[in-house]
Amino acid sequence: MNNTVSAETGLSGPITNFKKTALTTIIMGLTAVSMSSFAQAEDTGWYLGAQLSGVEVDDSDLEVENGSAAGGTIGPGKHQISIDSGAGISFIGGYDMPGLLRFELELKHNQNDVSETELEGGATLTPDPLEGEEANATFLLGGVYLDFMRDEPLSPYIGLGIGGADVDTAEDVVAAGQFAAGFAWAVSDAVKVDFGYRYMTTEDGDVEVDNQPNADVTTSYEAQSINVGVRYHLGAASRTARLDSDGDGIYDGRDRCSATPLGASVDSSGCPSDADADGVYDGIDSCAATPRATPVDPFGCPEEAQQLSARPQPRQRLAADRDGDGVADSKDVCPGTRGQASLSNGCGSGQSLVLDGVTFASGSARLAIPAQTKLYKVWVAIRNDVNANIEIRGHSDNVGSASLNRSLSQKRAESVRAFLVQLGLPSRNLTARGYGDSNPVASNATELGRSQNRRVELYVR
Repeated sequence: MNNTVSAETGLSGPITNFKKTALTTIIMGLTAVSMSSFAQAEDTGWYLGAQLSGVEVDDSDLEVENGSAAGGTIGPGKHQISIDSGAGISFIGGYDMPGLLRFELELKHNQNDVSETELEGGATLTPDPLEGEEANATFLLGGVYLDFMRDEPLSPYIGLGIGGADVDTAEDVVAAGQFAAGFAWAVSDAVKVDFGYRYMTTEDGDVEVDNQPNADVTTSYEAQSINVGVRYHLGAASRTARLDSDGDGIYDGRDRCSATPLGASVDSSGCPSDADADGVYDGIDSCAATPRATPVDPFGCPEEAQQLSARPQPRQRLAADRDGDGVADSKDVCPGTRGQASLSNGCGSGQSLVLDGVTFASGSARLAIPAQTKLYKVWVAIRNDVNANIEIRGHSDNVGSASLNRSLSQKRAESVRAFLVQLGLPSRNLTARGYGDSNPVASNATELGRSQNRRVELYVR
């Protein structure tokens, strides 16, 4: 700024008791609430980012108690320095803690110029020795943020930051604080776009006036900004890069066949082969040289004669058929069906059948051997229902982000569909849809509950 006003004391002046108490209380409150109430979220890791902003500086005070400032043109009194609108840029690095809490270090630079000086009483300096001088501010702030609904596509947040600022109007380094609010839009598991508001304030800075050792001059800085920026979450990126949902040894990022059954041999793209073209993948096929057009069981071996001769039988009302759906109670897995059952196992339109035993390891869409055995029994029960319309619904627990869980549950549903199609159900009758963690059937607070939520259902349309 003008060479008649220069910095003297750095951080010598204390922050007011009110500011210090408010900042400390709110930060401690955010920390306690986040750690105690939201400790189950698992998204953690480092992130980097940058922001651009439009900056509006509130009229800064220039208070002269003794002496004068700006070459003697500004005498005692509390004067206003008007600042033009400007722009800012920030670089940030942070860490997402378990729960909703994250910590962030921010380097911020706001660029503005002085437009005019209004003296106490309303008069304006003409000419104004401060007009056109830089009123920039550079902040280094450590912040604590509370992200609400972190796993949702739109996640609102609030936060506070404290640190130091180098403000040109005071030519001094002073203590600074910041309040933040906004929301983040997750465009992927690794990238979030940030839209936010910031309010920045600094401690009043003591100013030394040339040739006036007894002068008492202070200045202040308060500003607001609207920000837009991007955050790149390193932890999410590394988790996604290492994810192998179907357990075939090929990471999802380059797996072109992401629902390969367990045990199938795959190529470098993650796709299985079927040398004898019997519909059973190599690696699972126990009879690898089956003649073409020979019906086979789920393990690639020719079916037994009595199995080949099985034909659909007309349904009839049986004495032990309490819901009257045409399926005997001993074979009815969906009791209470209204009207005629759509499937041979007694399930009708609008009903869901949870595939007990078809469960998955955390983070995986791989069908284990017990799950394949269960699906084989389901296929045996409904293989004659060639006109049935079935939606295969995949569900997950709440470990990880909502978007990742939706993707994983979709792959689980596709894995079940691929296996049933491999067994012989018409692909046109089967659709797969992932619902993520939106429909739990048990508590996600325990491992048992989470394992029950990692499930697949057959929904009859």
